[in-house]
Amino acid sequence: MENNNKKAWLYLIPAAVFLGLFMVYPLIDVFIYSFEEGYNSASGNSFGTGIYNFNYILHDTYFLQALRNTFLLVIITVPLSTGFSLLIAFGLAKCRLKKWEDWKRILFTLPVFAYNWGTTLLLSDAHDSARFFMYS
Repeated sequence: MENNNKKAWLYLIPAAVFLGLFMVYPLIDVFIYSFEEGYNSASGNSFGTGIYNFNYILHDTYFLQALRNTFLLVIITVPLSTGFSLLIAFGLAKCRLKKWEDWKRILFTLPVFAYNWGTTLLLSDAHDSARFFMYS
């Protein structure tokens, strides 16, 4: 049992190193930079530390509107998408038609791809509709 435990840790070490290097360190670094006032990324200098950046962003009307729109999008999209997915899963569990098996898979996975495609179109500059998140 002890040998398996060591082997498991050996497999986990590279993943933990990469996770720490590319996820945890940048998160901590950005958190520290967020408190620096007047930070210049070219020279690496700042005027000091404080909460001015947070005060500024929380009083910015565009940011508050974008935050509100994102919150509304999440509140509407996540429950509808989850409910629709559960209905499809229950429907697939009840249906036992072997002849339609391939067509059912295609038809029931299409909304997932269509949703991703629609989101991509919405956020692309092709129709300039990405402003919804900022101005609507």
